Amino acid sequence: MDSLDWSRKFTVLSISRLDLNSLGIHPDQVSTLTDADMDRIADILIAHHFDHEFEEEVLFTARLVLAEKQQGTHQAHDVTVTIGSLGKPLQMPTERVEGSYEDAEHWIEQAYKGCTIVDAVIEPRGGQENETGIGTIPD
Repeated sequence: MDSLDWSRKFTVLSISRLDLNSLGIHPDQVSTLTDADMDRIADILIAHHFDHEFEEEVLFTARLVLAEKQQGTHQAHDVTVTIGSLGKPLQMPTERVEGSYEDAEHWIEQAYKGCTIVDAVIEPRGGQENETGIGTIPD
């Protein structure tokens, strides 16, 4: 175990003025932000998003990647999404999505943008299913 290799950091969050502009903030407003303002924005994002839930998400994602490594890379996934409310859910037809697990997650985000996801199951062809959970995909 090489301690330098194990202590190497991998960037999880970065934000730029270009990002803010592409999200819809007018260029005149973006140009008023100093580096200190940008640091403050990043600090606030970190405080809001990198809590104990983030650690759980890191653990889940790392285990998922390790499981995919053990099984080999999956080139296609069956995706079954249930939308609506818990009281009146609607299961959508299963779709075959080509690519990695992350490609399937991205497909769900795009296909069901703005919908409340009650359940989403991503199942590798011939593999074990992984549930993404309950939530709402923002517009």
